[in-house]
Amino acid sequence: ANREKQMLLLQYDDVTKAEIVFPLSSDTMSVIYPIPTWDERTYKRVMLSKPLEKIMVGIVCMNCVILLGIILIMIINRNHSVIKAVSPTFVIISLLGLIFVNFSLLTWGLENNA
Repeated sequence: ANREKQMLLLQYDDVTKAEIVFPLSSDTMSVIYPIPTWDERTYKRVMLSKPLEKIMVGIVCMNCVILLGIILIMIINRNHSVIKAVSPTFVIISLLGLIFVNFSLLTWGLENNA
């Protein structure tokens, strides 16, 4: 079945860039073997070092403020006929879900350089 297909083997270098180590005809770095022990490994956490990361955090925070403002408006005006018609509990729960989705963008977009 798949025995004759070649696989691509990647290994991360010192700056966490994926490099090809197999097949040898297309390798971009040689294999680091043996793998360094946990004591020999270094971890440098760098967050918000790129302008786009800062912009993303700003947009996420701005969205959260807007969503919290809408929730506050819904709570304050919950007795208004239009607000009652749209089921404020459902809308508030949906908006809270949007806040969680909004924060999930941070985990996807922020690069964690090791």
